[in-house]
Amino acid sequence: MSASEEVWILGIRMTKFGKHADLDTVDLAAEAATGALADAGVTMADIGVLAAGNLMAANAGIGQQLQKQIGQTGIPVYNVANACATGATALRTAIMAVKAGEVRPGDTTIVYGVGGVGHNALQGASIAGARYVIAVDPVEFKRESALNFGATHSVATTDEAQALALELTWGVGADQAIVTMGVVTEDVVSAAFAAIRKRGTVVLTGLAGPGAKTVNVSGFELALFEKRLQGALFGSSNPFDDIPRILDLYRAGKLKLSELITTRYTLDQVNQGYEDMMAGHNIRGVIVHE
Repeated sequence: MSASEEVWILGIRMTKFGKHADLDTVDLAAEAATGALADAGVTMADIGVLAAGNLMAANAGIGQQLQKQIGQTGIPVYNVANACATGATALRTAIMAVKAGEVRPGDTTIVYGVGGVGHNALQGASIAGARYVIAVDPVEFKRESALNFGATHSVATTDEAQALALELTWGVGADQAIVTMGVVTEDVVSAAFAAIRKRGTVVLTGLAGPGAKTVNVSGFELALFEKRLQGALFGSSNPFDDIPRILDLYRAGKLKLSELITTRYTLDQVNQGYEDMMAGHNIRGVIVHE
């Protein structure tokens, strides 16, 4: 592990992913980070890049403050493009949503909505050993891309997903359905619930408006088939354990990050970036600050 990786992990742990978003915590993280470097015998001149900033996941402000604090020590600080491309929250949410759904080797997993979060859910299911991973998205480009990120099959509609899951499992149904759409709808949740087997699990990571009612399923089917609906905030992860595991997967070449970047934009191209996002042209678009 490089010195910059050590500092990044330490900084994340000290700020607890923005749950304690106060400047004292940020100061402590910066002090601990630079102290760890000194203890390791690393001088400021040895550091070229320090991984900080938007990698701080749930609270970008914390990342910026940490970046500023450490920057005052004279260490050049940059965002790491590969990790920022995923959005650290998106990466953790998606990969660990697989944990929430208890994906096991040999399972059949459906992922509804394969943008940036969905692509990482596909990777997580594949890494966990799922035999079949079905990507569901109306955008052809995303369906094709999904096949390079762990999906074994890709379909355009929820009806196709259910039919395929039943075919692949000899009529049993999927073990998990992970809903990673940006805006969740009642129709998709109901379709996911119908596609899972007895004692199967639907994991909801996407959201709708706070007043929207997006879950409307048969209580009879819920009880009789012992199906489960599971919400997942940041993938139900434990950052102290899971972030190092995710980093290990990346370093081992089992987790794709840079491949998620479809297009890089300059700051004055931000409107084009939003247009491309809404049109479904990107898995991940990245604004490069130069």
